[in-house]
Amino acid sequence: PYAYVGREPIELSRVPYWQQDNGWKSAPMILRLFVGATENCYQEMPGGLARVATPEGDLSKDVWLSLDRIDTRTALPIQPEPAKRSDRDLPSRTADDLFWLGRYLERTEGAVRLYRSLFRNLGGEGEISDQPITLAMLTRLLASMDYLSSHRARRLANEGRAAVEQQLWNILFDPESQDGLAKVLAHVHRTAEHIRERLSRDLWRLFERLSEVPQLRWRVHDTADVSQLLDDLIEKLSAINGQIHENMTRGYGWRLLDGGRRLERGRFVVRVVRDLCTREPQQLGALSLLLDVCDSGITHRTRYQTNPSVNTVLDLLLVDNSNPRSVIHQVDTLQRHFQTMPKGELDDALSDAERLLLATQSELALADIDKLASVISKNGLRTHLNRMLKRIEQNLINLQ
Repeated sequence: PYAYVGREPIELSRVPYWQQDNGWKSAPMILRLFVGATENCYQEMPGGLARVATPEGDLSKDVWLSLDRIDTRTALPIQPEPAKRSDRDLPSRTADDLFWLGRYLERTEGAVRLYRSLFRNLGGEGEISDQPITLAMLTRLLASMDYLSSHRARRLANEGRAAVEQQLWNILFDPESQDGLAKVLAHVHRTAEHIRERLSRDLWRLFERLSEVPQLRWRVHDTADVSQLLDDLIEKLSAINGQIHENMTRGYGWRLLDGGRRLERGRFVVRVVRDLCTREPQQLGALSLLLDVCDSGITHRTRYQTNPSVNTVLDLLLVDNSNPRSVIHQVDTLQRHFQTMPKGELDDALSDAERLLLATQSELALADIDKLASVISKNGLRTHLNRMLKRIEQNLINLQ
C-alpha cells in the first residue's frame, strides 16, 4: 500500500472554440509554455502550444504573444548549484543494491579462488596433489562450504580422483547449479544493472565482460583449461575491484559496497580456517592450501621463509591487521564504515552492529595464538580456536 497514492482526477481548464455548425463551444485545454536558457538567466518564450480536446478530436494550435507586451521582469536568474561532498540523499534501494553488489563480488572471488585451488591439486599442480589424504580433505572442504553434503563428500572421496573432479566440474559449469559460474555471475550482473547509472563506462564494460565468462564453457575440455578460465576470472575481478577502489568517491554508497565485500570476505576466511585448522593431527598440505585459497601464500613465504605452521598461519589470517585478507582487517574496516555512516537521533550511542563489531574486534585483538593452536581435546579438536571462530562467524552473520 505504501507504494501507491490516491488523488482526484485533475479538472482541466476550459476554453471556447468555434464549431462550424453550432458556433462557440467549451472544451478542456492544456497550454504548454517554454523557457530558454540564456547566458545569465532563463527567458520565457513569447507563446506556446495549446491542445484542445473536442468531441470531433484533439486540436493543436500555436499561441503567439506580442513581443511588446512581455514583462521581462519575470525572467528567472539561474541559481548556481552549491558544491556537495556527501550523498546523504542515497535512495534506500540503491544503498541495498550497492551493499549486495559488494557481497556478490567478494562471494564470487572467494568461490573462484577455492575452485582454482581444488582443480590445481586435482590436476597435479598443487603442493598436496600427491598426498593420499588430499581427496578426503578437498571433499570435506567442499562440504564445509555447503557445496556438497557430508554424505556425498565421503562417497566421492572413496570413489577416487575422477569422481571428485567430475563432481567439481558439474558444480562449476552446470547452469542450474546454485554455486556454479552461471548463477554466481548472474547475481553480480543483475545487481550491477540496478545501479548502472552510478558506474563509470569502464567499470560497466568490465561487468559486461565478467558476465560473458559462463558462455565460454564450451571451450573448456580439461583441468588446464579450467585453470586458465579461473585465472581470467580472477583478473577481471581484480580489475573491477581496482576501478572501485581508485575511481569511486568515498561517499556512503562506496562504504556500503566496500562494507559488503568486507563482511563476505571475513566470513569466507573464518570458514576455511575453521575447516582446515581446527583438527589435529594437521593434515599435510592443509596450511598451504589455506594460504593459497586466502591469497596469502606469498606474504607468508616472504615473511617467514619456512614451511607454514598453525601458529604463523593463524596469526597471518586472523589477527594481523597489516594483511588485507585477515579477519581483523575486515572487522576494523567495517568499524570505520559504521562510524562514518549516519546514525539518526542517538549519534553518541553504539548501534547493535557497532557492538557486534567491537566485541569481534576485541576478541581478535586479545586472542592468544599460541593457546589457540596448542589446546587440543582428546578427539583432536582445537577447542578454543573452534569456539572463537564459531562466535566470530555468528557475529558476522548477525551483521547482515
